[in-house]
Amino acid sequence: MRNILHRDNIMGHEDLLRGYIKEELHRSAYQGVYLHNKYPKRIFEHSYVTGVLGIRLPLNESYPYSPALERRILQEHLLFEGFWGELLDKGKEKLMSAVDGVKKFGKEAWNILSAMYAVVKGGASEIGSFTEAVAKKGINKFFKIINDALGWMVEKFPGWKMPTFAKWAQKGLDVMESIKEKVNSLEGWKRVIGFAGLAIGLHWLWEKIGDWIEELQEKIGGSFTNALSEADDDDGSDSISDKVKSWIKDTAEGFFED
Repeated sequence: MRNILHRDNIMGHEDLLRGYIKEELHRSAYQGVYLHNKYPKRIFEHSYVTGVLGIRLPLNESYPYSPALERRILQEHLLFEGFWGELLDKGKEKLMSAVDGVKKFGKEAWNILSAMYAVVKGGASEIGSFTEAVAKKGINKFFKIINDALGWMVEKFPGWKMPTFAKWAQKGLDVMESIKEKVNSLEGWKRVIGFAGLAIGLHWLWEKIGDWIEELQEKIGGSFTNALSEADDDDGSDSISDKVKSWIKDTAEGFFED
């Protein structure tokens, strides 16, 4: 008798489980139909999902996508629309007129924003060309010299009994590397914004600290990397004069504040 009751109990659980699965499948199917009817089909196209939204599709995913992936696509699409919304005609998937754009953002800002939007809509190839150009012309040269300067300080300052300055330099180096990694990890339209933002930020930073770095570079012989490879006494009396050390102590605090 106990065995019969136990078997009936198991069968009852199985029926409940089957019913739950059937309900979930029905809900997911209904949700998928609803989503596809509400949003344009193009937002689920592979080129848009990967190129514009920057979503890396798992190898086991292909259209029609799983409900979880569809929800993520919609979330990213809504974020994309929200970011560029003021740039677009309301209710239309196109840029507002140049006249309205200039009136709203100003001529220079409109030219930049509309050009960036055109790059984003061009997909992966356009985004790749744009970010490579921005990196070459507006990021790499500033990034390298700032990093070289900070790296030189991290190596030299501890031996010069300047631990506080060394910690500041290391913190600056860590921040630079963190930003670089973050921007390089971005995909799709966020990569365009990230590269443009980094270029603008580095130009702003260089205006604050560029003169100081160039003066320091000149004082140590014209190259941070060469200065590191040269033999140098702990007190800096050979390659780097005490006069240079004093100059650094007098001016570096303002550099790190900037």
